[in-house]
Amino acid sequence: MHDDEDGAVDRGRAQCRTIQAFPGDTDRQVAEAERRFTSPGHPEGFGRAKAARIVDAVHTQLCPAF
Repeated sequence: MHDDEDGAVDRGRAQCRTIQAFPGDTDRQVAEAERRFTSPGHPEGFGRAKAARIVDAVHTQLCPAF
């Protein structure tokens, strides 16, 4: 992402809410991550593959219970 750690954590928590709201809907979770995780150099997101890795990391590290 970029140097905004607090913002990244906030986006991670928001992604946890998406994971909880749409369990099993990987396409929706990835689409939300792609929209949510951006940076000045990537204002449209980092692409589907990286968004999927972000979803996996968020799920594992921030909200494994969902």
